[in-house]
Amino acid sequence: MRNIQDTIKKTLIKDFNPSVLKIVNESYMHSVPRNAETHFKLVIVSDFFINLSQVKRHKIVYKSLEDVMKQIHALSIHSFDEKEYSKNPIILDSPNCVNKR
Repeated sequence: MRNIQDTIKKTLIKDFNPSVLKIVNESYMHSVPRNAETHFKLVIVSDFFINLSQVKRHKIVYKSLEDVMKQIHALSIHSFDEKEYSKNPIILDSPNCVNKR
């Protein structure tokens, strides 16, 4: 299926030219139909984020994905500039949804 995931990838590459881009479909961790594309975790590394707060980074990522956001339920964003990511590239796993059956 991966239509939404591919759209996210293409959009972020175009807008941020990231050196690292990981998009994980975490929908299986939630109470959604099989093969759903509703919950994603995003790891993006770009010097576009230099000197921007996490709030501003999230806002510009959401703005970039404005059309996609209308189609999904949740997006977890882990955004870094190159220097930040080189110091600590470890991304924590997301917890399972409390409503997961």
